[in-house]
Amino acid sequence: MLKQILIDAFKENNGVIRCSTLRASNRIVFKVTEDGEGFVCDKGPAVFPFDCMDALEHEMQIVARFNRGKVYYGANVARNGVKLGDNEWLENTIDGILARRCFNKQDGDSVYAASSFIAALLQKVGYATMHSKDNVDAYITLNNR
Repeated sequence: MLKQILIDAFKENNGVIRCSTLRASNRIVFKVTEDGEGFVCDKGPAVFPFDCMDALEHEMQIVARFNRGKVYYGANVARNGVKLGDNEWLENTIDGILARRCFNKQDGDSVYAASSFIAALLQKVGYATMHSKDNVDAYITLNNR
């Protein structure tokens, strides 16, 4: 379902979606890749394949069920050099899920801290809502669909 939500949103916006992270001054531009198989963010080199979005959705739903509706970003842990397999908490964050499901990372691999960008996109398309306490412990809640 998330895959189709994103594809439809990009189509409605001529392949470009602009949004902001929790820090409103941090504006992001997402664009569909030339082959139409995914999207990129102007803040980093990663390509996010549309085909992994339903797996991302499934994992986030599981995490939210066991975490009082919250799915934490994980960016602070990722930026501090924690690798997959080092920290169980990282595995259950947006960044940990993206690493495993979208980027095929394995234990010992570093994690790309893309959660704030993905959270902004998910909020823009109405799939999730971003939350934070003073920009610490940022998380999303999944909107009812």
